Amino acid sequence: MSQDTVQQIIDKILNKIIKSYNLNEKETEELKIATSNYDYEINDGAVITRVESIEMLFTEEDSEVRIYPTVSQLKAMAEYIRETEQYYIFYGYEEFTEKVIDSILAKDENEITKLELLQEMKNTIKQKIESYSEYSFGKAKAGFESEWKKENKKLILVEEMIREEKQKSKTKNDKTKGRER
Repeated sequence: MSQDTVQQIIDKILNKIIKSYNLNEKETEELKIATSNYDYEINDGAVITRVESIEMLFTEEDSEVRIYPTVSQLKAMAEYIRETEQYYIFYGYEEFTEKVIDSILAKDENEITKLELLQEMKNTIKQKIESYSEYSFGKAKAGFESEWKKENKKLILVEEMIREEKQKSKTKNDKTKGRER
């Protein structure tokens, strides 16, 4: 099969998945970035071993802002990986990739992790800071100094909690890896 034919098949699979998950334009764009990053990573010899590995695919390499995919996007990506497996079989699609996909597809869209909650809180606080800021964002609007200060303090606390939560998660993953050896 030619490379063009394979690409057409993969594009059809992706379009079918996008429709089945009813993704909006932004979610679709982010999913396409993820599939492109997946193609690059797999062809470079990477093997998916954790849900976080799939989540990271949604963020472009040169982006300063990490994209946190929705459950629908994660499920769409997991389905994409599963349905295109035959085109990547020589690149390390392994049993543990299947386990990661199963865990994503089993997710309840109403579940929320502590890290997701903290990220939502951070985004809300940033929006409040923006509304209390002058155009330069480094200074409060006249009359909103108190609110601006308070929201900035909240932002610092939430960012600290996010770092702590990520560190807990990393420590937990490191311990799990140590047991697997």
